[in-house]
Amino acid sequence: MSRELELFQHLQRSNYAAALQLIKQTPDLDVNALDQDHCSFLMAAIENSHHGDGKPRYDFIEFLLKHPNFVHANTPTKMGSPLGPFQCALLEDDPHLMKLLFQYKDSKHINVLYHQDNQLIYAEQAERVTSIQDSQKVNYTLDFAYILPQKEKVLAVLLHQAVSIALEQDDTTLLQGLVDAGAKLYEPLHDGSFPLDLARKKPNSQVFRWLSDYRQKYISSNHATLLATKQLTSEHAERARTLIADHTERTRKLIQGAFKFFDYPAQSSTVTSINPAPPAGKNPGNH
Repeated sequence: MSRELELFQHLQRSNYAAALQLIKQTPDLDVNALDQDHCSFLMAAIENSHHGDGKPRYDFIEFLLKHPNFVHANTPTKMGSPLGPFQCALLEDDPHLMKLLFQYKDSKHINVLYHQDNQLIYAEQAERVTSIQDSQKVNYTLDFAYILPQKEKVLAVLLHQAVSIALEQDDTTLLQGLVDAGAKLYEPLHDGSFPLDLARKKPNSQVFRWLSDYRQKYISSNHATLLATKQLTSEHAERARTLIADHTERTRKLIQGAFKFFDYPAQSSTVTSINPAPPAGKNPGNH
């Protein structure tokens, strides 16, 4: 039995610890070998559930992606299939696996944005989430209760990465595609950052202007948001007036403390009466 066939058998059995050990200890193993179904080692590792053996599985996948000779980061299981490793990984509902693939998207040229038919991958995942949400309203099950949060996490990772790529490439078309697919770019991404705040690093970019206009349009069209914005503006103005008044009063007291004569009472405008001078030649003490 060849080492490559042995490795495929380990992957089929979800024995990732043994698979990782074998590939590390066999430097002449062909990392680009394909099985009879045109399946690569990467695709086999993604398609076979890890069954709690998560870390060895992630380590094995990362070993392949790091390998300088590995060329099957986008190779589908079957010739002509639209589903490559990244698209299949989406079906695993594993946010950590998605982040791992995103980490090597540039070095391995992994297509993380579009399908072969130019459909936005984010849009497809958003449709899956919406479908489960609708089904859950009609027929709630424990499966939905587990699956939905995982798919939502994957969707959040996809959105963050897509926004990052749009900012990097100054691609407003991609941003519009995300919004058309249901993305709310006025809300924070999964790490708490806002797309517009990230775009501020490039104030002359098209994406910054696009996101600024997008947020303004949202505020103007949303009655509740518009009222909240006006309320916050009013509260901010009142707070500013209070701070100015407090600062003025503190400054006055500091000046009075340094220059005591500021505390002198104002002189009275009433003139004190003075006795008239005695006539000339008379002693004031004699009558």
